[in-house]
Amino acid sequence: MRTFKDEEQAIFDKYPKLFRQVTLPMTETCMCWGLECGTGWYKIIDSMCAELTEKYDGKLELSQVKEKLGTLTVYFDIIDDSVKSQEIWDLLSKYVQESSVTCEKCGNKATTETINGWICTLCDEHMLERKNR
Repeated sequence: MRTFKDEEQAIFDKYPKLFRQVTLPMTETCMCWGLECGTGWYKIIDSMCAELTEKYDGKLELSQVKEKLGTLTVYFDIIDDSVKSQEIWDLLSKYVQESSVTCEKCGNKATTETINGWICTLCDEHMLERKNR
């Protein structure tokens, strides 16, 4: 089994039902790779998981959480047929929007730019660092 960063493991431990798939092999889920984004978005993910747990406890599992095209991207599996996927997408949209103005590295206010073909959402400091690589 893969070892995760302490902050990442803390989120998995806090929301075990949402992150049940983290222990599954890569042939069954992408969640085995953990949170595929910078730690600057972990507060957003924590808030998102708190709301998902409050509204849908045990009714869905996260199958992938990652950065894609400069924003947080979340995939899920619905466990309870009473839950409608559009409800989940509507809930997730505010967290995706929040990630689009939050530095993926540190969590500070950020902008989104394309650097060498990669879409990045970073604060001024981390954007400059990325440009100077």
